[in-house]
Amino acid sequence: MKPDLARLIALESFRSSTMLGNLIPLIKLHLADEEYVSMSAALARCSAQIDLEVLEPLFSQHPDLKRELDERISTYGRAF
Repeated sequence: MKPDLARLIALESFRSSTMLGNLIPLIKLHLADEEYVSMSAALARCSAQIDLEVLEPLFSQHPDLKRELDERISTYGRAF
């Protein structure tokens, strides 16, 4: 896979995980406790799957990309 495509996939994967995480405060406000626990756990599992099935294999093929994004997150608190 070309590095530019790998970068695009990684950034969109981070963006997707971030968007899922951003739902947590909203559902905390609007769901009953039991529903919130269930839904927040489901969102966390989705985010974990993105990491396991997309980002980890991608970073193993493109370790420089992982270093680049880790530096960006360390500096700016975000990958994009």
